[in-house]
Amino acid sequence: MTLQHPRHSQPSSFPARRVTAAATLAGATLLLAACGGGGGGGGIGIGFPPPGGGSDTGRGSVVTSPPEQGTKLTADQFRASLQASDQGKALLQVTGAPKCGVDMRYLEYRTVGGKNEATNATAAIMVPSGSDVACSGARPVVLYAHGTTPARNYNLAKWTDTTQPAAGEGLMVAAMFAA
Repeated sequence: MTLQHPRHSQPSSFPARRVTAAATLAGATLLLAACGGGGGGGGIGIGFPPPGGGSDTGRGSVVTSPPEQGTKLTADQFRASLQASDQGKALLQVTGAPKCGVDMRYLEYRTVGGKNEATNATAAIMVPSGSDVACSGARPVVLYAHGTTPARNYNLAKWTDTTQPAAGEGLMVAAMFAA
């Protein structure tokens, strides 16, 4: 079965979509791992260990490789989740019902804190899923970053955990993404 993306004249198949999603995930991982700079790094700057087999503990090195599977919701499951809270209902009024499901990946990488101390940071990688034409084919990459926070457990990838400090912001980003 092939689907036609409304902005492209060539059909795209589900296997091609998975290759595109995997390439996007790999590219995002490498891009995030390359962040940083300055001294104290180690490695070659893109998340691979330094030559000689040592493990990299420097800035920009990826801790979770490959990115861990987090939440995975179909569009219907996500809609039901949004309808279960006042915040979710308000988001539905702004974004509309989700057309796509969300496959959330969790990435942790090394960085330097405000006091120049070694610390870890996290990133959320959202991959659309579903049979709607909006959920497959070519699309731009969306990069969203929250500001620095003192909450060490602030993690956008854990937006379904309502005890998480980032739950509200993560839910908003996911709802906009899936609409």
